[in-house]
Amino acid sequence: MKATLLKTTIVVGVQIISVAHAQAPVSGASDALATQQGWSEPSLVAQPLAPSAELPEGAVAQLARRTEQGKITSLRSTTADVYRAELSFFADGQTYYVALLQNGTYWRVVETSNRKRAEAVYVDFVARTVDLSDAQRRQTELEAANAATQRSLVQAQLRIEQIRVDFDNAQAQQEEVSTRQAQVAAQVTKLVSDNQDAQNKLVQVKRQLVALQGLSDAGLPPEHLARSRRHPKHPKHLKTPGSLG
Repeated sequence: MKATLLKTTIVVGVQIISVAHAQAPVSGASDALATQQGWSEPSLVAQPLAPSAELPEGAVAQLARRTEQGKITSLRSTTADVYRAELSFFADGQTYYVALLQNGTYWRVVETSNRKRAEAVYVDFVARTVDLSDAQRRQTELEAANAATQRSLVQAQLRIEQIRVDFDNAQAQQEEVSTRQAQVAAQVTKLVSDNQDAQNKLVQVKRQLVALQGLSDAGLPPEHLARSRRHPKHPKHLKTPGSLG
C-alpha cells in the first residue's frame, strides 16, 4: 500500500515538472512575439488627460453658476465697506457655501456639507471682512492724510520760495539803500567841507574888505562924526526966529 502511494506521488511530480517545462518555451515565445510586434507592458505612470477631457469645476465657479441658475439660497450675509461674507445653501446637493467677496467678486469660497463647519467658517469670514474693512479704511485715511501733507508741503515750499525771493529783494534793496546812504553821507561830508572852506574864504574876504575900506577911508573923518555933522542937534534954550513975541 505504501509502495503504491509513493509511486503515484512520483508520477504526479514528474507530470507537473513536464508541464512546467512545456509551458516555459511557450511563455518565452510569447514574449519574443510581443517584442517583435512592438508590444510592451502597461506603464504604472498616470497618463495625462486627453485635451477633450473636462476639468473639474471649482467651488467659486460652482457657486457662481448655481447662483445664476437661482439654485442658491442665501442664509446670512455681512457687509463691511467693500467686503462681504455670505453663507448660502444648495438644496439639491445638501451643500453649504461660505464666500468672501470684494467689490462683488468672489475672493474665496468654501464648500462643505457640515453646517457647523459652515457656521464656523462664516464667523471667521465675517471677522476677516471687519479686519479688511478696517485696514481699507485706515489705508484710505492714510492716503488722504498723505495727500493733505503733500499739499501742505507744496504750499510750504512755495511760501519758502516767496520768502526767499522777498529776502533777496530786501537784501538787494538794503544794499541799494546802504549804497545810497553812503553816497549821501559822502555828499554831505563834501558839502560840509565845502561850506567850511566857503566860510573861511568869506572871513578872509571880509577881512580884506575891511582892510581895503580902511585904506580907502584914510584921511577922512570917521563915519559916526560924518553922520553927526550931517544932522546937527539944536540946543533946547535956543529959540527959532518964529518963536519971538
